[in-house]
Amino acid sequence: MTPFRRRLLGGAILAGCVVLSVLEANSQRSGTDFHARWIFGRWFWSGEPLYVDVPGVRGPNLYPPFAAMLFQLHALLPLKVAAGIFYFCNLLLIPVSVRLTKDIYDTLWPASSPQPINRWALPIAIVLSAQFFLNNLNLNQVNLAVFALCLFGIRAYLRQQDWQAAAVLVGATAIKVVPLFLVAWLVVRGRRRAALAVLPLGLACVALPILERGPRMGVRDLTDYYHQVRAFGEGRVVQRYTNQNLAAAVYRLMRPSAPTEPTERDYRVFTASEQTARTIYGAGAVLVVAGFLGALVWLRVNAAPLTVFELSAAFLAGHLLSAMTWKAHLVTLLFVFYAFLALAPRALRPGERVFAGVAAGLMAVSGLVGRDIFGDTVHHWVGGYSVIVWTILLLFGGSLWFSLKRAPA
Repeated sequence: MTPFRRRLLGGAILAGCVVLSVLEANSQRSGTDFHARWIFGRWFWSGEPLYVDVPGVRGPNLYPPFAAMLFQLHALLPLKVAAGIFYFCNLLLIPVSVRLTKDIYDTLWPASSPQPINRWALPIAIVLSAQFFLNNLNLNQVNLAVFALCLFGIRAYLRQQDWQAAAVLVGATAIKVVPLFLVAWLVVRGRRRAALAVLPLGLACVALPILERGPRMGVRDLTDYYHQVRAFGEGRVVQRYTNQNLAAAVYRLMRPSAPTEPTERDYRVFTASEQTARTIYGAGAVLVVAGFLGALVWLRVNAAPLTVFELSAAFLAGHLLSAMTWKAHLVTLLFVFYAFLALAPRALRPGERVFAGVAAGLMAVSGLVGRDIFGDTVHHWVGGYSVIVWTILLLFGGSLWFSLKRAPA
């Protein structure tokens, strides 16, 4: 393709992005996800409480105060203008995320597998994760921005930029807590300078909102945020079929839908008490955390080279144990799917080839089955019977296996 045609194609793509952004801006109204973030930013700026339920504002507000401080950037502009600009940025972040993912793989793959990357792996991973990106766009959510920050942080670390890596990963966690496992990866597996930078940067993310809001409101924000999320730590589970975390999967498996969700269907395979479901989920959560941290410690003690699989495990652990994991959150599966699709079958043992085949089938179902193509019933089956959760859990186990496999004996 000639330079002129490349510029023409790039201009056409940007024009299309502008048109889509204008359409998104015109569709904004009260009650949307973006409207909620815009309101939180206005509340932060005006000194109002952040964690209150207000009619017409989608809640509850589960964002940390640091995120609300950043949402002031939305509130500087009218709602529709801010929504259009953010949507345009989200569109641009898609190719940026793909490029960052490829850069990270190009750096880490020699240590991740003895065989070259399957050249079709990245295009297939893009196709299988596309619906998660589209869901994020449709809701004009912040998950793609957080994912891009995580990728920037990982690449900065691989380029020996320790403070920059720690700042970006800690900042991403201060916006949404899910990347916490990447911060844990940096502390356990990272160089000393990067690990030591985490604590002061974390304290800075707590202190900055307090400095702007003042000690009284700043401390109240932290207290209110704690009370807002405490219910999830004490066992609250959002059992809705669209929630694809481990807790919801366990509860849907053995508990009837909540009375507050009259439109939900019954996905029980067998019936158990609330206490039994809670115990099983608690044991599963402990195994996920112990498996992840145990693998990182083992890799650190054995001075194993960094691999894309331990990073995939960090992304997956965050989704499994998050309070809520909607499809829009799963843009990170681009990175994870790429890892398993990139494996060359001839480099795998017979059992690993069986695992790779099962994983590929589940990835296809998770990524391709949607309401628009397969209808409402199949869409509910996939969500209600937690196909995506079991896929994530299987890939989490595979990520630990392949990361430990590359460690020296």
